[in-house]
Amino acid sequence: MTVRAIRLTPGPAAEAWLTAAVAELKGDDPLGPLTVVVPNHYAKLALRRRLAGTGYANVRHEVLARVAESLGASELAARGKVPLTAVTEEAAIRAALRAAGGLGAQTEHRAVVSTLQALFRDLAEVGPDADNHGRLASRGELARVAMA
Repeated sequence: MTVRAIRLTPGPAAEAWLTAAVAELKGDDPLGPLTVVVPNHYAKLALRRRLAGTGYANVRHEVLARVAESLGASELAARGKVPLTAVTEEAAIRAALRAAGGLGAQTEHRAVVSTLQALFRDLAEVGPDADNHGRLASRGELARVAMA
């Protein structure tokens, strides 16, 4: 078994890289099993169609969240917990937004929740240091609430 993890920016270059990687990993066996982990269901459908056109079969596409859930399921179950769902995550963001003072009528708006969700994921990846926290919070009302 070969495991390879590469993070790519979506687009034609990433698709070309994937096509080449699949060709390399499949080698002389176009029917050999292969799993590609993708960020979401839309990427899963698009890449499955693209790879099917190259003549490869037996290529599974799994969404990253599903892979993570499978790997952590036994640990979560042992602790009496369940995986985080999109609905629960959005409810938690709304609750945190209200606890931080909200944004008036926009507090419950879907676009605000989506924006904060993306921001929180980016911040979790890079994490602002203490020096940048205040600078980021001073960039507007949404930024203040997000940092809070």
